[in-house]
Order: sequence, then C-alpha cells, then structure tokens
Amino acid sequence: MPFWVFAVTSTAGRLPGTWLLSAQGAKTAGGPYVELVLLTALVVAAALPVYLYRQQLITHIRRRLGAAKG
Repeated sequence: MPFWVFAVTSTAGRLPGTWLLSAQGAKTAGGPYVELVLLTALVVAAALPVYLYRQQLITHIRRRLGAAKG
C-alpha cells in the first residue's frame, strides 16, 4: 500500500472519532451534562447497529465490489 493511500485512509477514518471526542469534551467542560448524555446516546445509537451487523455489512460490501469488478 503506498504511503499516500495509508495517510488519506487513516486520516479520513479517524476524523469522525476525533470530532466526536472533541465535542464530548467540550460538552463536559461546559457543563450541560444533558447535552453530553444526548450526544453520547446518539453516537451509540448510530454505532451499535453497525457493530452488531458488521459481518453482514462486510459481506455485502465485498459482494458489491466483486460484482462491480466483474
């Protein structure tokens, strides 16, 4: 894998997590704990189905990529 592909992929993959951690830290430091709990619940609600169905998602993506190549 060329370095530039690694750099772009790793940067793009880490940006959402970095942004969310920064937002959670700002909410915690600012004091509105209700907003912190809501933000955390929203992130968990979005991430949990992806985590639980990750194998099916990976299989689906691999099939689609294989169909696109052939």
